[in-house]
Amino acid sequence: METFFRTLRKVISPQYLKTTAPSANVVSVLTEFREQVLMDVLEKQKIPENTTILLKHPLTAFVLPELCEVFDVKILGVLRPINDIESTRSRRQWPPRFGAKGALAIYSHLFAHITNTTTPFMLTRYSDMTHNPRAFLDQIAPFIGITPSQRQCQSACDFITNRP
Repeated sequence: METFFRTLRKVISPQYLKTTAPSANVVSVLTEFREQVLMDVLEKQKIPENTTILLKHPLTAFVLPELCEVFDVKILGVLRPINDIESTRSRRQWPPRFGAKGALAIYSHLFAHITNTTTPFMLTRYSDMTHNPRAFLDQIAPFIGITPSQRQCQSACDFITNRP
């Protein structure tokens, strides 16, 4: 969701991998996103308010405490080895913050949060997800509170296995 990324950029510097606003401001920005942007999307697409919404972006690691103040959060983390992340960064000629440097900062925030709070979490390896996407979906569905149809499962598995 591009709008979620734009919201995160209001309070996080992707370039320097750190928050740029005090915690109260982060909560305010996330609350505005929830009450205006997200509610508008749900309304336009006729999605019930109590539907599980997955907000996916690595930058969320930097604002997990504030995210938990605004949303009922469950963390689903997909982990990749640092060397694999760095290899991808190098191959695609991305800036260093998109490789090991960024991964270490993100993992540091993620693990500090799950270690020091009671936020429910589930972690899986990227390789486990890609090698057996159906088992991955069957594992995470009850955790995140969804019951996907057979067609939705197949579509998700196709998306996971047909990545470039």
